Amino acid sequence: MWAFAFASLLGGLSGLYSAALAAAYAKAIEQGKLANTATLLYSLAHPQFRFSTPAQRFAVLVCVLVLAASHIWFLGRYGWSAHALALAFQASLLCSLALIDIRTGLLPDALNLPLFSAGLIVALQPSAATNVTHALLGAFVGYGFLWLVMGLFSKIAKTEGMGRGDLKLAAALGACCGIEHILYVLMLASLAGTLFAMSHQRTVFAKGSYPFGPFLAGAGLAVTLAHA
Repeated sequence: MWAFAFASLLGGLSGLYSAALAAAYAKAIEQGKLANTATLLYSLAHPQFRFSTPAQRFAVLVCVLVLAASHIWFLGRYGWSAHALALAFQASLLCSLALIDIRTGLLPDALNLPLFSAGLIVALQPSAATNVTHALLGAFVGYGFLWLVMGLFSKIAKTEGMGRGDLKLAAALGACCGIEHILYVLMLASLAGTLFAMSHQRTVFAKGSYPFGPFLAGAGLAVTLAHA
């Protein structure tokens, strides 16, 4: 019981820090800093714990609850192991990426690359649902599928449909979920994004664009929890 309570506390603190990191990064970008690794490292060292709007406070609450529940789930499945710690790290990165994309429209490489690495670390564990080969194939399929969709959309609509950060996040999620599950992630993210746009605009034929990263991150975490 105490182990689960401690895991819940760690997850909650991780969620709070993920939100504070996103807030600090967004503030740095607003102040004119470049969207690079140096800015992310500065944000890591100077997290912003002030959340001024109800939407921001709600996002913090969601992150805290989701990561607390995720940490309990991973502990229950794998105990205090490298596998559980890597999965918890993945979940924290996904929360940070989702919040950063919401606030800035950016998905930093300095978070996508560690997410990719965490996926490979999980794949190396004997208890993992996938292996390194399938993780690398999943990364290829995740990136390639969205690259094809983006190319087709650009030719039809004569405009960019998503950024390179979305492709890199899809590749990282492919490494995390493996080729067995990456298509589920992409389909779930696309469905969630479409339904959100329709409900937000109150029309069946929604127009405009929204950050896709939060839907990818949410779908990736959902699939990870389902198959952990």
